[in-house]
Amino acid sequence: MDRGDLPSAEIHLRIAVDAARAAGADLPMARCAIALGDALRRMNRYEEAVPYYMESLTVSQVRDEVPLTVDSLRGLGYAHFRRGDVFSAQEYFTEGLELAIRSNDKLRQHRLRLALGDTCTEQGLYTKAIGHYAQALEQLATDPTAPPLERAHCQLNLAETYLRLRNPRKALAVLEPCQATMEELGNRRFMGWCLLHSGEARLLLGELTAARADLDGAEPLLERAKDRLGALSIGRVRALVTFAAAGPEAGVAAMTPVLAALRELDLPLYLLLALLELADRLAHGRSAALALPLLAEAAAIATGLDLTELSDRIALLQAKVEQSSREHHP
Repeated sequence: MDRGDLPSAEIHLRIAVDAARAAGADLPMARCAIALGDALRRMNRYEEAVPYYMESLTVSQVRDEVPLTVDSLRGLGYAHFRRGDVFSAQEYFTEGLELAIRSNDKLRQHRLRLALGDTCTEQGLYTKAIGHYAQALEQLATDPTAPPLERAHCQLNLAETYLRLRNPRKALAVLEPCQATMEELGNRRFMGWCLLHSGEARLLLGELTAARADLDGAEPLLERAKDRLGALSIGRVRALVTFAAAGPEAGVAAMTPVLAALRELDLPLYLLLALLELADRLAHGRSAALALPLLAEAAAIATGLDLTELSDRIALLQAKVEQSSREHHP
């Protein structure tokens, strides 16, 4: 379902939830509630999604409907994850994975391993994240019934982790089959994300013209899918391309509205990423002092979310920036 269809879906699902609740039909109500939670979550309305996932979780546990329980736990995990509560998300994902393993539900096992990989990536635990993604991909390779989209989704997130590790060539190698699958399926949103990550990889390789071409291709796809986060991610990468092409002042100016939008939408993990990427580029050279307020904000976010690994990395970068700033401005 395209994101443009979500507001209409929300209306119909609310009617269905209310009707099933009034009729005392708890399982149909729970299934509609989880679908409504998914719709709200995809519209970045995470707080609103949580009670519907909780309602479906309660019913599914009482009725011993394990697949519905696993899906409810996964939905709760992602709702907390997008709000920056990584550790609660991990607890929900881990509980869901354990249930999926006990019930031998291979598709849901893959989905929960993918989710755990996502939480590790955001904590800066990249080796663990790659391990989760590799397990998921290995399992999918042995499951002939697995939808192609599931494998491509995992490849897409694995590519993002390689980008965090500054390994653009591995990212591109993973994105190639992912892009082919998305084009075959006609999935515009994920095609857009493939091009976005490809553009980021080209940036890291210093191929600025190719990076701009990929971003130009991604933008209309994500716009048509009404993916606000995707649009902001394009803005983030465009700002980094501007930094590489035109220097720090232009790069900071291009990134400023992206940072403001991420703050306004209360997306702390994505704000943290943008702050660190800009600060890292400012840290080397005469503009190092400009990185200090960005790092201070990033440190506050990482501390507030209890992201120890990232907090330690930020502290090291702060020390380097302070030293560089003293050297250029004794």
